[in-house]
Amino acid sequence: MNKKEPKSNVISFYSYRGGTGKSTLSSNIVKIASLKHKAILIDLDLYSPQLSYIFEKENEHYINDYFHTMLFQPDSGSKRKIDLSDIICKSNFKNLDLILANPIISLSDKTILHDEIISKRIFPCIQHMVEILRADYDLILIDCPGELNFYTLNAIAVSDRAVGVSLPTRANIKGMIELMKIFNVALHGKISDIILTMISTRPSQRKIETLEKWKIELKDHNISDFIFFYYSENIAYRHQFEDDFFYLPEEEEYKQLEEYLQKITE
Repeated sequence: MNKKEPKSNVISFYSYRGGTGKSTLSSNIVKIASLKHKAILIDLDLYSPQLSYIFEKENEHYINDYFHTMLFQPDSGSKRKIDLSDIICKSNFKNLDLILANPIISLSDKTILHDEIISKRIFPCIQHMVEILRADYDLILIDCPGELNFYTLNAIAVSDRAVGVSLPTRANIKGMIELMKIFNVALHGKISDIILTMISTRPSQRKIETLEKWKIELKDHNISDFIFFYYSENIAYRHQFEDDFFYLPEEEEYKQLEEYLQKITE
């Protein structure tokens, strides 16, 4: 990779729990971004990786292998050292690369996932990876695990912006508020947004009032912006009924994604 001055935006997408449409949302945003920017999307959700399925891609080496190399440094012997260039793969879209997580969790993966001491050592691995990628990409998006763990905290710590993705339910909003309290240190000085997904295009007046109430409540927790994304269908499940895994935004929905992308890449 060519060594140049860092110039890119690094944005982490996180959530309180799985099933919020986080991976689908980040995939569509980076897909649109690649029309104007050189972009890369990183699957840091080693617990429940989705990007290999969304993009219908496999790779010889995954981010799991890279972490193993960084943590245990197999400099000699039969096991070859895995470099960052080994885990970057091309997507089917121009200007868009991917770093995938292995969809099959191995016994050795469980060590870096569940061993607390090793998990705490993951920060320099993520930091080193992002520093190198900054020199080659305009936009770096990180799809974090759908829960609170060291991977999510470390990704936010090395990012320029953090984006929380939540369902429009009381339980999810309360969970996001608790996350914001925990993330306070990692988010210090960073821009943080909250995106509510899967909202009906025709919400009732009562629903609108509830959303506005949650907006005020979340604003009290150092949220930079609060965005409602209105979808005509459930984006997390629509792909099950189509040949293309990608959710294809309709005109108004595409406009929302494009406007938000412009905002976060300014």
